[in-house]
This record gives sequence, structure tokens and C-alpha cells, in this order.
Amino acid sequence: TWICVWILVVCVASASFLPKKVAEWAIQEFNRLEEERGKISWRGVDRRESSPFISGDTLRHHSQHICEDFNRCRMDPEAVKTGDVIFVKSDFFDFFAKQVTPRIRNPYIVVSHNGDLSAPDGQDDAGRIGMPRYVTSDILAEEYRKGRLLAHHGQNLWWVNRTFEERPPWAHCLPIGSENRQWNIGKNVKAYTDALKSFVINREPLPDSQRPLLLIAFYPKSRVPDRHKVLSVLRVFPPKGVEKMQNPFYNYTDLNHWEWLEAITHHKFVLAPFGHGLDTH
Repeated sequence: TWICVWILVVCVASASFLPKKVAEWAIQEFNRLEEERGKISWRGVDRRESSPFISGDTLRHHSQHICEDFNRCRMDPEAVKTGDVIFVKSDFFDFFAKQVTPRIRNPYIVVSHNGDLSAPDGQDDAGRIGMPRYVTSDILAEEYRKGRLLAHHGQNLWWVNRTFEERPPWAHCLPIGSENRQWNIGKNVKAYTDALKSFVINREPLPDSQRPLLLIAFYPKSRVPDRHKVLSVLRVFPPKGVEKMQNPFYNYTDLNHWEWLEAITHHKFVLAPFGHGLDTH
């Protein structure tokens, strides 16, 4: 249930869809938990969680076992108890599925996050963006059939579909959430509660008739070619010989993080094509 609460709080971007009572609860809950987190001493990388806001390290914090670069996936598979949650950094998912799952004795839940790679399979165009190709969905499907895998909750969820089902019954999507505290923007988690107070609680939402249709607040990067394609199609940066679109229906602008938090409450839609991974912050 804790996953559902975080998704509810974080995924609703539009202020008109976010009740003030929910915003007030999120602020109060964050302040209460942040006071406790402030008592935690740490050195080096800040891996503290950020609940009630979702982040990779928030999910990591609530897992009983961890497979990632910091421990080189040196978890004890035989220590997994029935219903335990195993957090797997996406970069280690191929290794985890092939080398660790055969040694787990009891039914378990997998959460994959904190990486650009897709899971349980490498996306079809992985080579185009310099990512590895792998397939582990067949392993997870067999684990599920045997009653060992209870569920896989994953960021950048991608699987090879060999059936007519929309998705495997064990696979569930997770949003990327906010950046972890070790990264530049993630250092200031309080920015989200400040934004809720400024743009949701203390400000009435704009009527739909006054809200711009589409916010485009990203720029082209060589490693994320889909962004360049989108900007070309919308004629933000049109191909050579093609004029820019006159009177566009979108608002293309360069914003800092605080301005972006305000802008998403004004616009009806926010355009977010693939980033380094399938999901974007």
C-alpha cells in the first residue's frame, strides 16, 4: 500500500487535479519524517529516503535486500524470507535474474529502479542509444509460474511480449519519481513541499480556458535522440528548409527547477519523451 500512496502523491502533476487536503497531508508527513531523517548521521553519499515522495532510494529504503553497485549485489539469497522485497538497481537486473534468483528459496517481490536500463528486458532500440540488450522476462515468468516470484515492480518496464496479453500479470510499472538526494536537484527535497504550498495551497488553479495546452521544457541531447525528433516534428527546431510553426499550440521554454514546478501546474499537459531511459524526471 505504501507504493500506492507515493504514486498518488507524486504522479498527479496538475494543481487542478490535486486537492489541497492531499497537498497539506504531503507537507505535514514530509516534515514529520524529515525531522526524523535529520537525526540520521551519514558520511559520503546521502542515501536517505524522501517519503512520502517517491524516489529510487525511497523504494530502496523499504526493501529487505539490495542488489546494486554499492554492494556488488552481494546479497544472501538464502536469507530471503517469504514476502521479502528485493531492490535491484536496473544495471544489475540481468545478473540478478540469471545468477541470484535460482538460489532464492522463498517467494519474493522484486523492485527495480535507480538506473537508465529497462527491465526485465533490454528495450528494442538499446543499441541505438548505447545500452545493452538482454532478456530475462522468460526467467521471471517461470519464477511466477512456480509461485516463487510474487511481483516485479519496475521503473522503465519493458518486456518481450510473446502472448496476446497486454502485460505479464507479475509486472507492474513504477514512475522514476524525484531525483535521489545524492544528485544535484535531489539534494533539496523540500523544494517539492514549498512548491505544493506556493502553487497548490496558496493559489487558486487557473480556469481551463486560461491554461496553456502543452509545456515543452527540454532541449535536444545527443544521447537522447527521441527528444530531437520530437522537437523537429513540432518545428521547434525544424529541418533545414522548413519554417518554424506559426502560432504554435505549445509553450517551449527553458526553465530552472523551481520555474518548472510552477509551470506544470499551469499547463494542461507536459511533454516528456524518452530521456536517458524510458522515463524522465
